[in-house]
Amino acid sequence: MSWLKKLLPVIIIFILPTIFFLPLFFTFGIGPREDELMQYFPCMYWLANHLQAGTIPLWNHLIYGGYSAISDPQTGICYPLNWFACIVGVRFAYPFLLLGHYWLAGLGMYLLGRSWRLTKLVSFAGAVVWMFSGFMLGHRTHYTILAAISYLPIIIYFWNRYSESAKGVTKRRWFIAIVIAQSLQILAGHIQTAGLSAVIVFFYLLIADDGRKAIRRIADYLVSYVFVFGLTAFSILPAIDMFDESVRSFNSYRFVTENSFFPAAWPVIFAPASMGLRVPNFLYHFRYFGPWHLCELNCFVTLTGLILACFAIKMRKQFDRQQYRLTMFFAMMAGVAIFLSLGRYNPVYKIFYYIPFWNAFRCPARYLVWLDFSAACLAMFALEYLRDNRDKIFQRFATKFVVVISILFVVYLYIVHYIFTHYSFADILPRQLRSLPALAKVGISTANMGIIIPLIFACVIISGVNLFRSKRLAYVLVVLIILECAAFAPFYDFHFEQIGKINFYPPAAAKLDKLSQTKGGFLLPLANDPYRKPLAELQPFCNLFVNRPTITGYGPMLNKYHRRIFSFELWPTTQRWLDIITRPKMLNRYGIKYLIVEKRIDEQIQSLVKIAKSLPHDSKKYKYKPVLSLDTNNIFFIDAPADGGLYQMTFYAKRTSADQLRLNISLAGVKNKIWNDQSFTLNIWDVGTDWRKFILTFYLPAGENKARIFFIPKYGSLMLKDIKIIPRQLDLSYLKRYECSDRGVIIYENTECSGLPYFAKTIEPVNFRCCAADRVLFDIDSTKTYLVADGENPFAKLGGGEILSYKRAVNKLIIKVRVSGSAGLLIIPAGYNSDWLVTIDGVKAKLLCADGISRAAFVPKGTHSVMFRYFPRSLKIGLLIMFIAMILLIVLYRLR
Repeated sequence: MSWLKKLLPVIIIFILPTIFFLPLFFTFGIGPREDELMQYFPCMYWLANHLQAGTIPLWNHLIYGGYSAISDPQTGICYPLNWFACIVGVRFAYPFLLLGHYWLAGLGMYLLGRSWRLTKLVSFAGAVVWMFSGFMLGHRTHYTILAAISYLPIIIYFWNRYSESAKGVTKRRWFIAIVIAQSLQILAGHIQTAGLSAVIVFFYLLIADDGRKAIRRIADYLVSYVFVFGLTAFSILPAIDMFDESVRSFNSYRFVTENSFFPAAWPVIFAPASMGLRVPNFLYHFRYFGPWHLCELNCFVTLTGLILACFAIKMRKQFDRQQYRLTMFFAMMAGVAIFLSLGRYNPVYKIFYYIPFWNAFRCPARYLVWLDFSAACLAMFALEYLRDNRDKIFQRFATKFVVVISILFVVYLYIVHYIFTHYSFADILPRQLRSLPALAKVGISTANMGIIIPLIFACVIISGVNLFRSKRLAYVLVVLIILECAAFAPFYDFHFEQIGKINFYPPAAAKLDKLSQTKGGFLLPLANDPYRKPLAELQPFCNLFVNRPTITGYGPMLNKYHRRIFSFELWPTTQRWLDIITRPKMLNRYGIKYLIVEKRIDEQIQSLVKIAKSLPHDSKKYKYKPVLSLDTNNIFFIDAPADGGLYQMTFYAKRTSADQLRLNISLAGVKNKIWNDQSFTLNIWDVGTDWRKFILTFYLPAGENKARIFFIPKYGSLMLKDIKIIPRQLDLSYLKRYECSDRGVIIYENTECSGLPYFAKTIEPVNFRCCAADRVLFDIDSTKTYLVADGENPFAKLGGGEILSYKRAVNKLIIKVRVSGSAGLLIIPAGYNSDWLVTIDGVKAKLLCADGISRAAFVPKGTHSVMFRYFPRSLKIGLLIMFIAMILLIVLYRLR
């Protein structure tokens, strides 16, 4: 049984997360029903279906009206472990892969500890602290982040073995293992996390050894990433192409610093549920009432792990040379992590914003991964010291540390509770944080187990360190670490009431099937909260479950031209839905067939239907100041029209602040409960440094003669000019309403939209890609197709066209058409990408961009077969580079 004793720590490393996360297998790995249900799980589901059919999907026609799936790293197409889903099915594969990455993280940390010559018990303790750290627990809902960071310890372990190996085959094998691990980390799909991991590995290699050896390791490190970029070029190059056309190609400082670590959230490092949980459960009853998002700010390392990490720094001079250098390194990385994670609360942080490529990534709190990893490593060094030293230093240190931090914890909570109880912050806090005072007043109580349990552990730790000595104390501390993890890990972000209740084919989808078997035309979900019932409302990427295309999207790769046209946020919500439903010709232009709306928006639409015929038909216009400047110290408002009705407000705006802007436009003073929440937001992605035209539609109920329209810059500055308000007529007869058994979900059908490709009636050439800033895509009544052309349009008159058949295959479309008269312009609504190849009867034709985001091609007179095929050039180049890199690695391996 010696083998069992030898492998026991590894076995327990596999058993612990299996026990703690076993409930995930009963909800298919879906926890808080947020990003994992809105992107990661459906992407794996969609990928598995295609791989089972024997195809590799490069293009996804179901999202954004069609977008390059191979270019979006978070779809997981390029990550080999995700292919496991096509073998066992995504409902088992997704929770298994989540669990598998916890195994990888724990095993890697254990092996890393052993490579530092630490004992099995100590290495095991470090593995537990790391596996159940705040970063690992908090980002369980972000599959790509979890997958990428799980490789960090195993990569450092491989580098240690590489450095220890003599020249020859063994050393080259370790180098290849390093390249493969680092490549998988990038292919996992979250470049930011892979970059954070690469930075800490770089400085580790620089500091872990002296002089020439360190320089040699850094040189090898740079060479390894040459191979890594070669092996992953087929994923990186398409991602770069897509990034250039996404809203993330330019980020404001405010956006980059979202989810900065708020200093007042410091208790989460040892009491992550003290401010509630996103998903309250039978043990922790209170909803999260802290700043930003707990999944981002969570830096939990257990109170025991925190004590050990701080003790290691205190006793660093008692360690041997290697451990001293590592202790100083990890202490430095923890300090840097805290410094950078403060983001906008750190006055120096803006300097980093101007570093090239830095502003491509957001959420400074993610630097806390360095803190969690460093704390786990430091805890191992302290625990190793305690095994070999029988002194009372740790006893005194731990007792004082626990007493002080417990007192600070209680006093801090009392102060927060007192402030929120005795002072009003309704006018100070941002809108999204105005519920904090009420939640905090309830959550900070003796009924909150998130507060009580850490204090209980504090008492247990004090008792343990005073009752046990030496090796026994080490075992006791390891047990305490496991118990602290057990108190939080199983309950974090998990819906116990959702077990057995997740329906991937909701009644709304069944209703759509009855309405249209062909599944032609796009869905447009309209909801104030995209997380509310994403399956019922078929938000992207939830529409992948039912194979229904939507023109909306979710995630960092949202197309910036889509936003300019529809004013979508990064998720499928829009405050400008009135602009959309009052423009049926625009809906038809982009093939939008169904609106999926929540109850609140349905009430507003129905109130418009009732009074549509009685709206004013006069042409009276209301004009206001020609030009004015706005900033946070200069709030502007105008009186709304005295008469009730539907109105269109037009104005021009340009940004005068360099890197930030948020302008709230709200209709205030409306007493009608159905219409008292009309507001609009413009930010840096909408308002450029040139004059752009904006049109906002709002409804003013009759009798609301005291209403005002406020223009309030929350931050940044801009200029406005030519503000006009014009009464609008309204015809909603094209919308047909359907109720479905999904509670609070209504379907509206656009009866005038065929949802198929069509031929343009008239065209107007333009010389730029997206015309939303000027006159084109905001034209309400225009039926023209605006065509991006290199020169003058050679076709003065368009021929008529008829769609004979339309077949969609993986990565291509085959359309048979008949054109009479002159050549016709065939339009495929949405999904434009310059890498589409067009052939007409096998002969290459020119791909054109129509209406900003649609594919188009001229088709000559007669009957033709038109094929659109997608295989991006960046992928071809990437595959060639990957092939060369693989050949070089094989040659390197075979060298003797």
